[in-house]
Amino acid sequence: MTSHPTRAGHADGVGWSLQAQLLRAELRGDEREWRRLLDLNRQAGGEFGVMPAAFVLLLHRWFAGIKDRRDVTRCVARYNSAAPPEHRVPTREAEAVLRANLGEPHLADLVDEETTLLIMYSLLFWLVHELRLSEEQMDDLVVAADELAERAERVSGIGHESTLDLKRILEADAIRWRPPAGAKTDLTADEMLG
Repeated sequence: MTSHPTRAGHADGVGWSLQAQLLRAELRGDEREWRRLLDLNRQAGGEFGVMPAAFVLLLHRWFAGIKDRRDVTRCVARYNSAAPPEHRVPTREAEAVLRANLGEPHLADLVDEETTLLIMYSLLFWLVHELRLSEEQMDDLVVAADELAERAERVSGIGHESTLDLKRILEADAIRWRPPAGAKTDLTADEMLG
């Protein structure tokens, strides 16, 4: 069982799983630490369940209380309009991934695993930016995602999630884009609260 940080160890990552440390380094933009941890993670089997869990947590925060499927279409369009052309996600597939994680699981089978992970990874950083998460909130997200990923593994009885080779995916420019630091968001206070 993963040891999760107490509030005292929270800020410095003490007791965090390797996947949690990897995601934290990426969210903070610490490229050197991220690459070091990525190599360690690959040596340990290449698991990466914390990132999808973080994506799902942020997705539910973004869509809290929203019941109109057209808002998923607007969300994907908004991301694609903010992203440079080479970093945009495929619209139909992205909508299927979002809707699958918002309660329509039958749509998950419409998108292959690699494309799903690319979409999740791309939108994760945009959602962090749009929700204006502080470093402390990012750390809280990583801890919650780590716990969620671990719980899902225990419940399913599966010892490992996908071992898809994520090195190419994680190094590709298309998934590393995020809005520039200091970029303005046009969210209202009500939208940010979800």
